[in-house]
Amino acid sequence: MNTRASESPSPLTNCDRLRAAIGGGPFDAVIVSSQENTYYATGALILTQREIPLRLALTLWPRGGEPAFIVCGIEESLVRRQSWISDLRPYVEFAESPVALIAAAVRERGLARGRIGVEMDHLMARYWDELRAALPEATFGDAGPLLAAVRAVKTPGEVDRLQFAARALERAISAPIRPPAPAAPRNGWRTRWRPRCSPRARTK
Repeated sequence: MNTRASESPSPLTNCDRLRAAIGGGPFDAVIVSSQENTYYATGALILTQREIPLRLALTLWPRGGEPAFIVCGIEESLVRRQSWISDLRPYVEFAESPVALIAAAVRERGLARGRIGVEMDHLMARYWDELRAALPEATFGDAGPLLAAVRAVKTPGEVDRLQFAARALERAISAPIRPPAPAAPRNGWRTRWRPRCSPRARTK
């Protein structure tokens, strides 16, 4: 399958750095599975990756090739809005295996005997066993350090968001605030602090 990712990825992602790290790294391809690395590698923020960890979202980034993104069909519309990856493969939850789909993508790219990097500190044992069984001739290693090294160098978009968050927090904790009345709702503190952290307060 020949697909080409968009030329305008998220400002929070350095695709060139990610491609270069995979191209010069020890793996023929990397499988991304954690929420934070999925967001970085695809531009899609899938909240259920943490809320429902059995609902996998997997991204295959091959060396010198284009990525494939395997997601639950429930998340398909969100991912199509947020991600620039064109090779999107939805699966039916409880009826289809996302690991089988990612293994098929590996085989399509001629990497069934390749060295595949996975997030060892994230992928659950049941899926790890299924992946090794689906690709018995492949060898596997931990891609966590490679992905962490890529994300350690921040993009301008990431720096901007970090600065905004830090300044919003500084405003919130430095300004005096009247405590809620004893009979106020339980979220009284939150309703007083939120305006100080809002985007509208950014330049104030």
